[in-house]
Amino acid sequence: MLIYLVRGDRLLVFQRATGRKVRATLEVPKGGLMPMETAVKAAQRECLEESGLETPFLVPLHIWKVRPAGKKRAQTWQAFWGVAPVETLDAFVHSVTGEGKDRGRHFHFQFLPLESLVLGPGQGEALQALRQ
Repeated sequence: MLIYLVRGDRLLVFQRATGRKVRATLEVPKGGLMPMETAVKAAQRECLEESGLETPFLVPLHIWKVRPAGKKRAQTWQAFWGVAPVETLDAFVHSVTGEGKDRGRHFHFQFLPLESLVLGPGQGEALQALRQ
């Protein structure tokens, strides 16, 4: 699932830091379900782990199928959107928490204009729905 947090006409995106390098690809918080977890709860948890932001009100935005390269079965992806908490800085760095492979990595967040964004693979699917 993907989480699109907005402030007005701007979307919160991040770039991953690997060592001293920051990747050029823009991403949004994302992740998967844990056992016995609803999609909304998973989206809230992933957003907190990847950005440090609590998002109590997330709304389903879009659902679509993706067939990863080399896989026989398609995966169902779901996007949620919400308004970023008022106290969210315009730009910040967060060290990822949780148990996933990104734990401890630094994500560099910023708000960018929604209309001009190009996101990493699979993450732009719901942008048109969000723009509307």
